[in-house]
Amino acid sequence: MMSYVKNCVVLVAGITFALGALAQKKELTDDQYFKSDFKGIIQPLPVAGKWIDDSHVILTKSGKSYVVDCKTGGEREATEAETKADATK
Repeated sequence: MMSYVKNCVVLVAGITFALGALAQKKELTDDQYFKSDFKGIIQPLPVAGKWIDDSHVILTKSGKSYVVDCKTGGEREATEAETKADATK
């Protein structure tokens, strides 16, 4: 019985290791390894700006500002007045 459990654990560990090794789809270049050139590899996270009221916040993604309704999850592009109000405070 104990031998069966050990064999199952080894099999699961081996499959997990093999699948992890296959996860890398693209080889990294020397610039990416040594010069921190991450273009095309990672995507920046949105930056939270100013809270407009209790349920709306301004997020900046890829250079554009959006107003997010935190209650519904809805998102719309911020107006110029909203983005200027964010920059002045």
